[in-house]
Amino acid sequence: MEVSEFKILKVENVKQGKKKNLSTVTFSEVKEAHPSQLITIPRFNIKRDLLAVVNHLKDHFGVNCTIINDDDIKNGMEINGKKVRFPDSVKRARAFIFNGQIYVNIERGDAGDVIHEYMHLALGILKVRDPKTYYSLTSLVTQLPDY
Repeated sequence: MEVSEFKILKVENVKQGKKKNLSTVTFSEVKEAHPSQLITIPRFNIKRDLLAVVNHLKDHFGVNCTIINDDDIKNGMEINGKKVRFPDSVKRARAFIFNGQIYVNIERGDAGDVIHEYMHLALGILKVRDPKTYYSLTSLVTQLPDY
């Protein structure tokens, strides 16, 4: 049986874990919760979610993302009336920027990849328009434990 939705506890009904800001929920807490304490969320659908993020960026920020597939990358595609071949470096990419345009491979990418590429563009603009803030942010990133 395929799961079409998940039930999760509303934030105010989640017990706080021992670590700071860590919420923990056990299956029994969800199973025994009153319906008013639950939120129903649809099952993740990577392609649907990817397209939702692409459309949101276009509608709210004017950022155009082109959805492509493995064949488009392998064989090239027509862009503005010209046949364009992508560099070999993007053949296995989930998403990439080419000539200032975000391309997302629907067969490999997800919503996170769209946001990742968008941030490259946003940070590039920030670097030019407000270098002080840009370098302040990048110095903070180097202090993260996963860096």
